[in-house]
Amino acid sequence: MPISARRRRASALVALLALCSPPLASSAAEHLPGWHGDTYLSAGATKLFRGGAAASARAADAADGVGSASARLASASASASDHLPALDPLDDPEDADGGGLPAPGTIHVDPSRVQHLSWSPRAYLYRGFLRRAECEYIVQNSTPRLKKSTVVDNETGKSVDSTIRTSEGTFFSRQQDEVIADIERRIAEWSHVPVDNGEGIQVLRYRVGQEYRPHMDAFSDAFNQAEDKGGQRVATVLMYLTDVEEGGETVFPYTTEKPHAGDAEWSECARKGVAVKPRAGDALLFFSMDNARTLDQKSTHAGCPVIRGEKWSATKWMHVGSFAKGHKMDFGDPSVCDDENENCEEWASKGECENNPNYMTGLPKEDGFCMRACGKCPEGSKRAPGKGG
Repeated sequence: MPISARRRRASALVALLALCSPPLASSAAEHLPGWHGDTYLSAGATKLFRGGAAASARAADAADGVGSASARLASASASASDHLPALDPLDDPEDADGGGLPAPGTIHVDPSRVQHLSWSPRAYLYRGFLRRAECEYIVQNSTPRLKKSTVVDNETGKSVDSTIRTSEGTFFSRQQDEVIADIERRIAEWSHVPVDNGEGIQVLRYRVGQEYRPHMDAFSDAFNQAEDKGGQRVATVLMYLTDVEEGGETVFPYTTEKPHAGDAEWSECARKGVAVKPRAGDALLFFSMDNARTLDQKSTHAGCPVIRGEKWSATKWMHVGSFAKGHKMDFGDPSVCDDENENCEEWASKGECENNPNYMTGLPKEDGFCMRACGKCPEGSKRAPGKGG
């Protein structure tokens, strides 16, 4: 089916929902995806509501916060697409040049590609979110920088080695280049969580036997929930960069639904709950907080062990508030430049200055937390009192 026909079909379905279901009519009209601030971005079903949707969505965001309003924006799209046929994620008739890297700003959210997976946690699958060339670009640019993955310690907020996570990974800085920046723009357009609320994209490689055991993306420690770090993580977009021959699914083991129980097409791990098979170009959006902005324990998820093949994924974590408030060192003396965490030198020795630059050395116009250990302090700057010469 041509993409234009799919979009007209999605539009018709949303219009029917609005007319036939009074409780949903207001929600659908006010919260369909497509609006980012005052700018209309998406095509398809949202075109019907171009008139007053922007103001309504902004009002809802102001009243409800990012967690609830953004989820309704994603779910309205999904409700229309629940009944649409599955699409080849990388078959885009509008990509006339055969799959090269798209020009920035040329791809927008297509509601007909979004499938609703679960209400608790709120989870949605976007078929073909990335082009094949984008998947290959991320893999190629990540491979030389891969390091053993770490996890955040729940007590201290520090990155530590763990048997829970056995992959290798690296990070892209936010807006590191025009390819990454355009992917981040589309994540914000789909999730309706502003670009500034997102961390840098983390890329992971899982080989046979490697996994990420059940965990939540939301933080348990106060350090990582601080206001200058954007507060709690509210949502995650997990993008699959390769197909996996067997295993490697993402599963939510605490969901009430067990749609794959007893299905030999899924690994034993994936049969425990709602699950997604890794398929190059697809993206999974789920929320770690419910509409009341409390943690949703059912957002606990796992990366199942890879049985055959190799799994590559890219993760974008998004916070309740801005993750780009411009952290600045404050030692009471503007001539002082030093580390703000006692583990900075150890982390630097393990390559974290390159692997996690957002935290270690900071974004443009802000300071990192390990400037001295990463060699980013200005020439002639002093160390903080008590930290040596």
